[in-house]
Amino acid sequence: MGPSCTPLTQVCLILAQLDPGPNGYGAFINGTLPPKFPMRTAPRFQRAHPPYACMNRVQAYGVGEVDLVNALVSYDVCAAL
Repeated sequence: MGPSCTPLTQVCLILAQLDPGPNGYGAFINGTLPPKFPMRTAPRFQRAHPPYACMNRVQAYGVGEVDLVNALVSYDVCAAL
């Protein structure tokens, strides 16, 4: 049995890279981005508070979608085991 970790109940900043396609930068500049496109992220955590220190060893991944029409970003973040 591995180490246990207190569930993360605080807000946590997660940085993500968006990929609106091969011409994404040009589409952004021209205002022609697709209304929806996929989002992927691979966050690492840096927690100093002792109950959350176990998060520092976690490599996670996130999969989701950007919806520009509704100004919504949604994704799931999971720990890679």
